[in-house]
Amino acid sequence: MSKNHKRGKSHRFIVVTSLLVLFAVLFNDQFANAAVTGNFGQAEQNQSPVRGKGTIHVCVMYANMDHETYTNKSGLPNGSFEITLSKRKNSSKKIVSNVSFETATFEPNTKVLGNVNDAQCQTFNNLKFGKYYYNEEQGVGSPWLTPLYNDKLETVENTRSFYVYKFVGFENDPRADRADGVLNLKRSAPEQTIIIFNWFSLETQH
Repeated sequence: MSKNHKRGKSHRFIVVTSLLVLFAVLFNDQFANAAVTGNFGQAEQNQSPVRGKGTIHVCVMYANMDHETYTNKSGLPNGSFEITLSKRKNSSKKIVSNVSFETATFEPNTKVLGNVNDAQCQTFNNLKFGKYYYNEEQGVGSPWLTPLYNDKLETVENTRSFYVYKFVGFENDPRADRADGVLNLKRSAPEQTIIIFNWFSLETQH
């Protein structure tokens, strides 16, 4: 085999290898960016996603006793709510954030049930893979009823897709893990969401 022929094969190998490396870099960048696309408000995505880490969305929806949801703050009773997202269960340590919501500042930025923004979400990026925990929402009082939860966004089909915290008494029911206080970030599921459904009854004030 001639030296020129060997050089030609070597040159082609280098070119093909370089193209494969370039393709892999571009593909991985697109995949990383795609991990946080969807219906979530861009204003809340205040950090760039990092490869190998995950994202958690904490969202709130409001509705009356007939499960009619609100798409703005008009007509909502006063209410201040807080839910804690942490890395350790039932602990004040390793808190990611104490997430607060108020009806007076309700500005939906996410579509959950339809084509109109009906949920207000706060997004936390660049979280290490592993389990995260959310507690029961605090600050609930008249005229607000017991809040409901769903931490599986893809299963939210209507306002009946929300459940009491930990679905007490139904631990063996497959629906129990939709409000169990646990969000598990992993390579196969790098993005998780907890939606709190706050609903009220003005009759409770009488």
